[in-house]
Amino acid sequence: MTQQAAMIESEVVTEEGVRLVVRRYGAAGVAIARILLVHGVCEHGGRYGHLANWLAGRGVEVVIPDLRGHGKSGGGRAHVTNFDVYLNDLRLILDSLPSPLPLVVLGHSMGGLVAIRLAQAYPNLMSGLCLSSPLLKVALHVPRWKRLLATGLVWLIPELRFRTNIRATNMSRDEQFLARRRADPLIQKSVTAAWFLAMESAKEQAWNGPVIDCPVLAFQGGQDATVQPEALRDWLRERVKGPQRLEWREDEVHELFNDGHWEEHAGELLGWLGQEVVRVNGLDKKQ
Repeated sequence: MTQQAAMIESEVVTEEGVRLVVRRYGAAGVAIARILLVHGVCEHGGRYGHLANWLAGRGVEVVIPDLRGHGKSGGGRAHVTNFDVYLNDLRLILDSLPSPLPLVVLGHSMGGLVAIRLAQAYPNLMSGLCLSSPLLKVALHVPRWKRLLATGLVWLIPELRFRTNIRATNMSRDEQFLARRRADPLIQKSVTAAWFLAMESAKEQAWNGPVIDCPVLAFQGGQDATVQPEALRDWLRERVKGPQRLEWREDEVHELFNDGHWEEHAGELLGWLGQEVVRVNGLDKKQ
C-alpha cells in the first residue's frame, strides 16, 4: 500500500477576489517532476487524492486545484464567459509554487480541454501534456432547442442554468468509485448558458489553434458516452507534432483514473513521465 503523501491545502486569490483552493501533495524524496491535475466540469480536485498519493509516493509532486466555480473554490458554479479565465487562474496558481520543476499538466475531460488551451497559449510552459478523455467533441446529445436557447438568452441571462445529463454509470464501472461519486455533495449537475458557449468556443480553438510540440500522452476509453472517443485520435493526428502516445482502453468508459484499472494507468503515466520528461530534462542523472 502506498504511504499517504503529505498534503497541504491552501488558497490563491485572484485579482477580482475569487478564492481558489489548491491541494499540493509533496513528493517522497527529491521531486523529479510536478504534475498539475485539472479536473472535469461539475466535479472537483478532491476526487483524485488516491492518484496524487500514488504519484507522490514515487517522487512526483502533484498539485490539484478546484477550478473556479467548482468544489471548494469560489466563483459562480460552473460559470465562466471565456475559458481564458481558467487559463489565467492556473497561471496564477503555478506562479505561487516554489522551486521550479519540469511541469506536466494532466487534464481530464473539460480539464483536458483547458490543458490543451493552456499548452496552445503558453507553448513553453510545460514539459509534457497528459490527457484523460479530453472534451474535444461531445457525445452527450444536446437538443437543438437547448443550443438555440443558450445562444439566444446568453446576453440577457448568462447564468441561465442547464442540466448536464451526465450519467454516473458512464463515468466509472467500479462500484466503490460510483458510490463515492453519488454521495459527493460537491458534485454539480448543471452549467450555465455562458459556460456552454465558452466551452464551444474553447473546443473550436483547440481544433484550430497552434499545434502542440511537447510530448503528449493520452488516455481514452472506447465505450465513453460523454465525449466522442475517436475525436482524440483525429486531434492527435492533426494538432500534435511532438512525440505522442495514445493509450486506448476499448472496454472502459469516461473516468479512467476513477475506475478499477486506475493504478495500471498511473503506472503508464509514470513510465511515460520518466522517459519523456525526467530523462529529457536530465533529472534522472541527479538522483
